[in-house]
Amino acid sequence: MPDGRRKYDELIRRNSYLIPEKLPREIRNLAEEEWNKNSAFSDLLKNEEEVRKLVYELEVHQIELEMQNSEIRRIRDEMESYYEKYAELYHYAPSGYFTINSLGVVLEANLSIILTLGVNKSFFIGQNIQNFVVPTCLSDFNRFLNDVLDKKTKVPCEILMNGKDGKTIHVYLEGVSILGNAENQIRVAAMDVSPLREAEKALRESEDHYRTLVESIPSGIVLLDRKGRIISANQVTSVILGFNATTGPVTDADDVFQFIRETDRPKAEGIMSRALSMGITQSGQCQLIKKDGSKLDAEVSFSPVRDADRNIKAVMAVINDITELKKTEAANRIIEERMLQVQKLQSLGVMAGGIAHDFNNLLTVILGCADLSLSNLNDTSLIRENMEDIRKASGVAAKLCRQMLAFAGKGTFEFKPFDLSILVGEMEPVLTASVLHGTEIEYTLGRNPLFISADESQIMQMMLNLVINSTEAMAEKRGTIKIVTGKADYSDRQGPADFTGKRPGRNVYVSLEVKDNGTGMEQSVLSRIFDPFFSTKFAGRGLGLAAVYGIVSAHGGFIYIKSSIKNGTAFKILFPMIKQPQNVPHRTEKTPDSERTGAVLIVDDEMDLLKTVKKIIEKNGFTIYCAADGLEAVSKFREHEDKIDCILLDYTMPRMNGYETLKELRKIRDDIPVVITSGYSENQVMAEFSHESRVSFLQKPYPVTALIRILSDFMEGN
Repeated sequence: MPDGRRKYDELIRRNSYLIPEKLPREIRNLAEEEWNKNSAFSDLLKNEEEVRKLVYELEVHQIELEMQNSEIRRIRDEMESYYEKYAELYHYAPSGYFTINSLGVVLEANLSIILTLGVNKSFFIGQNIQNFVVPTCLSDFNRFLNDVLDKKTKVPCEILMNGKDGKTIHVYLEGVSILGNAENQIRVAAMDVSPLREAEKALRESEDHYRTLVESIPSGIVLLDRKGRIISANQVTSVILGFNATTGPVTDADDVFQFIRETDRPKAEGIMSRALSMGITQSGQCQLIKKDGSKLDAEVSFSPVRDADRNIKAVMAVINDITELKKTEAANRIIEERMLQVQKLQSLGVMAGGIAHDFNNLLTVILGCADLSLSNLNDTSLIRENMEDIRKASGVAAKLCRQMLAFAGKGTFEFKPFDLSILVGEMEPVLTASVLHGTEIEYTLGRNPLFISADESQIMQMMLNLVINSTEAMAEKRGTIKIVTGKADYSDRQGPADFTGKRPGRNVYVSLEVKDNGTGMEQSVLSRIFDPFFSTKFAGRGLGLAAVYGIVSAHGGFIYIKSSIKNGTAFKILFPMIKQPQNVPHRTEKTPDSERTGAVLIVDDEMDLLKTVKKIIEKNGFTIYCAADGLEAVSKFREHEDKIDCILLDYTMPRMNGYETLKELRKIRDDIPVVITSGYSENQVMAEFSHESRVSFLQKPYPVTALIRILSDFMEGN
């Protein structure tokens, strides 16, 4: 390579930053330098100055042309390289580009727009772009073209275009007029924004779903900033806090804490503070103040709301009105307390009934032994008086057992119809005698017939116990006891719950009220007044009101109590009312015959009682067989069935009870008369024997005369 050429290339490399018009002079200097070194004619033409100059000019010019041609080729190569890079950027750009004339005919387009529309480039070039615009968007597109041509600035537009596979796509356009172009060409950048619009649509639907969900939740939902200021709230929040169209939206309030009772605000602020610091939901109960100043109980929970970076930016408060729930819980607590009271009374009743049953067995032995002893003593015997005292004490003990059975609802009842007002009136002398001197009893008795079906003696005992309780409550002030009878009509509705939580059904009831103006009772005492052996009196046995409860329960009645300190106590009792009967039957007594014969099988697991009864019956002329339980009784009866005329059978025994024993005995001989004995009441025991014939009942403790009379009746076939 000529040295001049190398210098030329070096010059171009080092001075590529020079302005183009300065380069020819530099090239000229290099060309002259090259000629001076290599011209073969330089020595020959030294004297021929003109020729030499001419040849010099020609050779230098030739060299200059060669250098210029070389530079042109280099620049052309660079331009071609730049064009290739531009074409690559243009065609493979993520956005679509196309050029149209003022009529909309496509002159040029890149690969992106071709792919977006799903057409061939050869087909697309020369087409009117309006052919690809959805008809409903043509007016917007034409306005876009006119704006681009008129404003000569970049103009945006968004239209719907027909894409590949017939799918409609959202396309965002930006057009600019090509300045200096006589054909008014427009270069347009196009971007498929369908995914963005679909995402926006999904977001709007999600927001609508979220809003619907928030509005449908039956809880107040409030969005708060970190300081508790209200950002937004659902409609339920407005309802809970008492806002409406007149008062304005709840969001007008400064913060949520202004709706919380002042004494509860520190607690609520602490709950929200814990939710923010711990990053988890915290909740608690507080009292809210509504717009009108009224109060409600609420449960409020605070949950942190996080942004995309997991930073807590807000708090979601959920408010639930629990006012009615609190009332229900309070009512349920009362019901639970009443149920516990009922269960306690039932448990105590079972215990009292069991004790009374066992005690009745003992009293049967005591009374039987006393009667036997008395029958063997003459009137002048020194121990006769002692035996009489034993018999009297046993009678008192038997009454005490009857009170315990009455509390347990297992007393001996003989139900018959009678007018309660008449019975109370007939009891006036007894009741007057039972109160302390100076205490008055006022009667207000219903004039209309007030018939109930009950045991008169039990109702009289109940009345006596209530009056005695009232007069003891007024021991210091000698007040007044009011007794009122009447009618309570609940035929069209259910009655109020009584002391135990039971409610009278739709019926008409006879009411009995016993009121006093005594000292009254505290709640702690009131909750225990029906407990057996509970008494506020030093010498009280605590069975009076317990027996009242048992009698009322056994008669299907309801009992209500009102009492407060210094305002006295009022008992109100309801019994189901019945129609006035046409006649009331009366029972007559029969005197047993003096001469007795026959054989009796006595069955009882109490050996002392068995021994005593055996002596009594033998003394009255009967032949006796004894059995200690049901199995032994079946064996004895199978052995002596032709000799035994009657069976005295205890109801409560181990291994085989009275009913089971009777079934086995009747398999041997189905007509054998049986007397069932028990410390429990006839109503409770004999229900099991309702389908059995020739079966009678005798409650323990029984006097000798009653035992002998019933055995005699059976012997005679009665």
